[in-house]
Amino acid sequence: MITPKVEMTFDGGRHSGPITLANISNGPWVGGMFHIAPMARIDDGHLDLVFAKPVTRSRVIALLPRLIKGTHIGAADICTREIRQFQLIAQEPVPCHVDGETQPLQTEFRIEIMQRALSLL
Repeated sequence: MITPKVEMTFDGGRHSGPITLANISNGPWVGGMFHIAPMARIDDGHLDLVFAKPVTRSRVIALLPRLIKGTHIGAADICTREIRQFQLIAQEPVPCHVDGETQPLQTEFRIEIMQRALSLL
């Protein structure tokens, strides 16, 4: 399985090389059924980064049920970080989605949490 080579930077951290998946979450669920960041809380003031090191297709298939249940955290090929800022630059355009909605192929992603930017009653 070919994985894209990327440069990721996040709150003093860095990852350079291929990855299978990178996900930024404000809450524990994505796309309605994936418990991708079970540790994420919408009111804790940070985002949660979950990324997977390069894995084979058979490993992706093995991880999928764990990803749905939220039991993938702690697996050797899964990394997590609490972050406030994130940037990813890919060598080639990569597929992406926003909460399960497919977006155009992209090479650059920048995400930042803006505390107290929205007031709700």
